[in-house]
Amino acid sequence: MTLNALLKDKGIQTAVIIDDAYDEVPKASDIDADAWSTFFADAGAYENVLVELFPDYENIDGSELIHNDAFVTAVWKGKEGLAGLASELFTDYENNKKADTKFLADLEVALGTFGITPIRMGRAVVEAAKTADIIFADLFLGNLQEPDDIAQSITLVKELMAARQASPPPVVLMSRSHLLNDKRADFRDQAKLLGALFRFYRKDDLLKADNLPRTLERLATHLVDAVKIATFLSNYEGSLKEAAARFFKTVRRLDLSDYGEISQLLLNFEGQPLGSYLVDVFDSALQFEIEADGPTIEAARALEEVDLSLYPAPHIAGTSDLQHLVHQTVWQHRARLGVATNKLEPSIAFGDVFLRRDYPAPSQDKDLRDAFIVMTPACDLVREEGTKRILLLAGDVTPLTHTSWDYGNSLTTPLGRLEDGSAIRLEWDAKDLRSENRATIGKLLVADGPYFLFQRMRENYALDLQQSLLTRLGRVGLPAKMPATFPVTVTVSYFDDTKTLQTLNLPTLAQDGAVCYLGRDEDNAENARLVMTEAAIDELMATVAAIPDDKVIPKGKDPLKALKTTDTLARLLQRGLPLGKLAGGYGEIRSHEKPADGTKPALLGFITRNPEAKQNT
Repeated sequence: MTLNALLKDKGIQTAVIIDDAYDEVPKASDIDADAWSTFFADAGAYENVLVELFPDYENIDGSELIHNDAFVTAVWKGKEGLAGLASELFTDYENNKKADTKFLADLEVALGTFGITPIRMGRAVVEAAKTADIIFADLFLGNLQEPDDIAQSITLVKELMAARQASPPPVVLMSRSHLLNDKRADFRDQAKLLGALFRFYRKDDLLKADNLPRTLERLATHLVDAVKIATFLSNYEGSLKEAAARFFKTVRRLDLSDYGEISQLLLNFEGQPLGSYLVDVFDSALQFEIEADGPTIEAARALEEVDLSLYPAPHIAGTSDLQHLVHQTVWQHRARLGVATNKLEPSIAFGDVFLRRDYPAPSQDKDLRDAFIVMTPACDLVREEGTKRILLLAGDVTPLTHTSWDYGNSLTTPLGRLEDGSAIRLEWDAKDLRSENRATIGKLLVADGPYFLFQRMRENYALDLQQSLLTRLGRVGLPAKMPATFPVTVTVSYFDDTKTLQTLNLPTLAQDGAVCYLGRDEDNAENARLVMTEAAIDELMATVAAIPDDKVIPKGKDPLKALKTTDTLARLLQRGLPLGKLAGGYGEIRSHEKPADGTKPALLGFITRNPEAKQNT
């Protein structure tokens, strides 16, 4: 299917281009202070003309005029009568607009070749833009590229998206500013854009090579699945508000007598404070109300149809969003520790993790393990007569990297975060169980003691760990653990015709890096994939295409030819290049397209992990 046919099939036929260069007149915010200083210094000779153009000129102070859009409009429209005075004021604005106008014209022509009708839009919303199939938005809607200019762009994009949250169009953010890389993520988050439907490009790069058609193809290919995600998130967000309203309607009806009965009939016996109990109960009650939302459940069911085998490359490399979500599912927030779980001292709960105060310094005492987790059942911890000793499971803590993430060991907590934000992995030792009384644990946790209460594991994960420890008796079904992402550095090289190793100059890849996704397959074995950003993939393919055919070793000619004549490598990197274990050497990169004659797919190159290490693991 051609790109034009694909775009038509996916319903991408119109594009709104938001850029201040489309405005017919400048705004006061487009003129810098130096230009205004020169203007007012020379304005005396043109006072009569200025009064004629703007009758209030003599009545308004210059410090106010420089912020007056009506005054700027008057000067702009009457600039022929102001000769050099106006030309100096608008020189910088006109030069930048000229450059942007040339880019916009080229972009309109390029979109037209793919059957997309452009819709022009400056800093005021046009009606046709509200139904555009794709949005191209300038990062700065203003000549001076101030923070307020970004805010205005965000406001306009949000206005266009307001009524389309359940089925949003793709958004391509563009700018001539070098600040694009720094501001892109913040723009996406503030505009509430879906990551799968968001791309960004420098204006200088968007129309180079195949960047525009490749971006359009990627967005169109994944549009249906991305919209399903957007529908789910939109419905879920709406259900939160409605569920909260229903939940509070119920709990507000409770009188003090109701809380008193809860305490007398249940909590006094259990030994659990009212505040801790209500937090747990309210969590479950609110979840119940969310689950009652029909549109959210229907949208969740639709996610079963999403084809994740074709997921696109990340548009922002090295982000920790997925790890952050994993952390939230494993741990309660630290602030929750401020609510006592029982009336005993010290107040200890099932799943509490104690971390050595001087970690990561090596322990000088083998009995002082890095961490302990409370494995005594929750009901025995809240009652004074519940248990005489508390069961602690010892463990070791290591920094979390892509080589230390492991699903195979069930006595492992894959992700924790220290207060400085650094990620750790906790591996529990089933051969080191401690049984301590509450007084001893209190001494461990005092201000000058060797341990502190690090965090509390959520009940389902603590139960999983407990059941694994107790030979998996009474094991319960749990949500699958989410994959890990790790930023990695990628170097691409080839042997030239003199058998000298040449490393490609890839500044975008060096800046963005790449991401290694670590998960597990159906056999519970490691499933590792390398993914690069779209910009890095485009740069790599363009650089490879520039390698002369006669400047590689003989064995490299066929792979180079395959790389130049197909986009197989780009597609592999976009979907995730399988790494395997690569034990002891290099793994082959072959095309996923099988030849009709039954021979091996074309060889594209070789890959290895940690080439500096003595052994590849």
